[in-house]
Amino acid sequence: MAARRKLLCLGLAVLSTLVTTTVASAAHAAGYPGGLMNLQTGLCLDSSGGSVYPHSCNGGDYQRWGYTRNGTGLPIANRATGRCLDSDYNGNVYALACNGGTYQRWYVYNAGGARYSQLVNYQTGRCLDSDSGRVYTLTCNGGSYQTWYHMWV
Repeated sequence: MAARRKLLCLGLAVLSTLVTTTVASAAHAAGYPGGLMNLQTGLCLDSSGGSVYPHSCNGGDYQRWGYTRNGTGLPIANRATGRCLDSDYNGNVYALACNGGTYQRWYVYNAGGARYSQLVNYQTGRCLDSDSGRVYTLTCNGGSYQTWYHMWV
């Protein structure tokens, strides 16, 4: 377990200098390619207003997220609200007006297969995590609650 944790830390260090993305160029060009489904819960990342939460996948615009390359890390914006995925050091996840700040930048770290990834917040170094009731960030652990499936539709 310690070796795995060291490997994960090494991977995060590499991520601080490289932006790794699994976004296909055709999907990237579409602007809002699709949803992000949590591997463990099977629920999709959803948003309304400033709230971000897990919800049954329905393919609606509130579950469609777009990645935009912008310097270090990737802002992730919601199609319906136009707000960006944001986080803080307390592990809270919410959506705010896109401002280009480092709390709104995420690394897409390939976690096995082209469509599976961990989303690591640039500022906090914490991974997007979820259970069946809420979305938050935690210290990255490589688990399935921190693995997201890219549903390009």
